[in-house]
Amino acid sequence: MESYARPLPKNCIRFDNFMRKDIHLKFEIPVPLRDRPGKLIYFSLGSMGAADVDNMKRLVNILSKSKHRFIVSKGPLYDEYSLADNMWGEGSVPQIQVLPLVDLVLTHGGNNTVTESFYFGKPMIVMPLFGDQYDNAQRVEDKGFGIRLDAYKCSEEELLNAIENLLNDTENYEKLQQISQRIQSDNSIAKLPEIIGDFALIIIISFVVTYDSNVWQRGITPADINEKCLRLCADYLGGVWLKLTTDDIDIKIISGGFTNQLYYCGLNEDTRRSVGVGDEPQEVTIKLYQNKYFNNSGDEENERLSDTIIAQITSDRHLGPKIYGLFQSGQIMKYYRQKKWSYDDKDNVELVDKLAKILAAIHCLEVPIKRNPKWIFRYCDHFYNLAKDRFDLNSMFNEYNLETLKAHVIYREMQWIERLVTEESDFDITFAHNDMSASNIMVTETDGIVVCDYEYSCIGYRGYDFGTFFLWWGRNADELRKPHVFPDDPSIRPLVDAYIRESIKLNGIQWSTDPRNSVQSLLREIKVFTLVSYLFYALYYLSFNEWKSNLPFDKKISMKNEFSELENTGLKTDNKCRDVNYLHVLDPQMNC
Repeated sequence: MESYARPLPKNCIRFDNFMRKDIHLKFEIPVPLRDRPGKLIYFSLGSMGAADVDNMKRLVNILSKSKHRFIVSKGPLYDEYSLADNMWGEGSVPQIQVLPLVDLVLTHGGNNTVTESFYFGKPMIVMPLFGDQYDNAQRVEDKGFGIRLDAYKCSEEELLNAIENLLNDTENYEKLQQISQRIQSDNSIAKLPEIIGDFALIIIISFVVTYDSNVWQRGITPADINEKCLRLCADYLGGVWLKLTTDDIDIKIISGGFTNQLYYCGLNEDTRRSVGVGDEPQEVTIKLYQNKYFNNSGDEENERLSDTIIAQITSDRHLGPKIYGLFQSGQIMKYYRQKKWSYDDKDNVELVDKLAKILAAIHCLEVPIKRNPKWIFRYCDHFYNLAKDRFDLNSMFNEYNLETLKAHVIYREMQWIERLVTEESDFDITFAHNDMSASNIMVTETDGIVVCDYEYSCIGYRGYDFGTFFLWWGRNADELRKPHVFPDDPSIRPLVDAYIRESIKLNGIQWSTDPRNSVQSLLREIKVFTLVSYLFYALYYLSFNEWKSNLPFDKKISMKNEFSELENTGLKTDNKCRDVNYLHVLDPQMNC
């Protein structure tokens, strides 16, 4: 843009085309919009702009009066507002695939959206909210490529007129097509490897060294989180909490919760010294529910109903966090000073014995919820079908160099393992945690082992608890990328033996007469369900959409890790008896 032109500083190089491709993603105009009249418009204010639900409702209401169609990136609070009949949207959409299909872009003016809109030659209505977005919006308007509006103050007339003016501006459209052609034909990025040289390695090493996955939290922290936490503690704990203000407490994010938000709430040091405290706890953990990644509770209307039941039962039986309060959108729990189950804990005989006893107690719980043993395979099918709908799988396999998936037919493996579990075996069905990963096993300072996060628990195959636990064998909670070596039988036996002893103690000697509960049967069950766990997570990653979730996730790395480990663990299509011959997992001497 000539009016902003200036000489490049020393050692700076201009690139006109430096854009992500995401060629494995697929997107088609949704059916509700496909046959409707009108132009197609993309509306996205980014995750922060879309989080202002009231303003999104206001803008949606205005756009509902347009004769055109809208694809809406609804943002992290997508379930808190509805769209009009002339709209379709999700929490996030694959922008690179959407932009070529639309006639106009309504955007907050983030750098990605602006450059990608120019790449595809699309006019823009820019509604800046933060930082560089104001400069981007002004440049777009000054050069005649779009219109700048205020996202909060624009009137119905202003917004609808801006849409019509840009859609009918053929001169601007032709200019944008010329710009698009120039950008797309630019080949300067081909020089990137020789320009960067070793600098890329420095950047990558710096990122790996400094990135800390433990500072991540799902979703957006509520603006009134201090007031919210204090109000909950006053309502449910009473006592000293009724006398406090937000100045008297400390609120901190507890990181690493992949389904919910977790907050530490406690009296600060000055308050503890100056205020008399009774029996009520001085510090708690507050869990705020977020949407689950899948619902295996069997209750389609209320995915959190079973959580409430399970939380209270496991609290009463000392098998889960102590519950101080249950409310519609979360829980108040005891705060534990703890560490996550780690690599070294597998060699601690006392800890392994305690964990086995807890598993046995979990598996003999009577919980009044729906039986749902086949949820694993239902979701395996679901993830596989999602992946087919979202991605060009062959392009993905080539782009990510997924040799395992090039060599094997994953759907045949899915069918085989479901048949093995549900038809050819008789595995026990009990109440099960279903996510016995290292991050959900707390080794506390004062309360021994406490298992947390029962969000995905149901009455199903107990073996899945063993499978998810041994999936983490030899890895810490933050080391999913670390290569996995499945343990040999002597390494598994201490947990199995302790599990059997505790199960007999809890259920009576008749429990041991069931052939499913023998040492050899349990060893086989563990190995089969470790493989089931691998398949489940591999398919989940296959379907996982970077644009559909705010998880810190590198799809390419995760896919390579999961499917190479699945193959190492035993994905061999042509084996005569695969549950016998699976590498590292199933004992070659075992009779299938």
